Amino acid sequence: MNDYETLGFTLTPESSHKGRVVPDGPVVPWGSGNHCAMFRQGYFEILGLTDPSRYHEHFDQALKRFHGVSLLAIRCDDASAFYEARKDRVGLKEPVQIGRDVPHGSGTREGSFRIVHLHEEAFPEAELFFIEHETPEVLWQPPLLDHLNKTVGLASVTLCSEAPEETAARLERCTGLGGIGVSGRPTFPLASGRIDVATPEDIADNYPGAVLPAVPSVAVVKLKVSDLDGTSGFLEGAGVTAHTRGDSRWIRPERAGGVILEFVP
Repeated sequence: MNDYETLGFTLTPESSHKGRVVPDGPVVPWGSGNHCAMFRQGYFEILGLTDPSRYHEHFDQALKRFHGVSLLAIRCDDASAFYEARKDRVGLKEPVQIGRDVPHGSGTREGSFRIVHLHEEAFPEAELFFIEHETPEVLWQPPLLDHLNKTVGLASVTLCSEAPEETAARLERCTGLGGIGVSGRPTFPLASGRIDVATPEDIADNYPGAVLPAVPSVAVVKLKVSDLDGTSGFLEGAGVTAHTRGDSRWIRPERAGGVILEFVP
């Protein structure tokens, strides 16, 4: 959390999760929670363990693998309809209801989500799931959308894989998205933003000296900014080294929780 505040993100106050431990069970508090950086397009979620005495097995599995970006959420309009349309094509779990009490003004409001998970073996590159936001107005609060580093949106994520074509084929099968080739590498356009697939050699060539926490993994998160000079000026003033790549600036994984953060105009 402190790293992301230093990098100029406006973070939400801590909010703990609640949900069903089993599909038909009661909604109960979980032992995980988050701070979020909310953008005009998309968001970035910083997850942590808030109460080890409560259910946190799902989150604990991600922590044991590595510290970095391990979740990749793709929006769907209707979780039940998405599940019914694709359950026979790929291993999907039935939609689950998840919520959290979101700080809102002087109190809290209920944030509600429905999530469709893949079976773990279907996509080892990241925990890929599909999310229906039932209460977007609770999360995207106007006071939270301005960031000192000028970020306005999530532009793309890059998956790093030793076998990019295989990863791309699996991603296409799991999501139903149609991939295209750009500069010799697969990319998947979304309604907003995109998912790219790259090799470790691609990452090394484009981000010299960057050390990833694992392969495969989410290696790069690109953030769209409204004023790149303003971004550079803020980072310099905060004592953060930003490396130049073309017309973008990027931060090494050790300063950004295990992922390359790249700011693009």
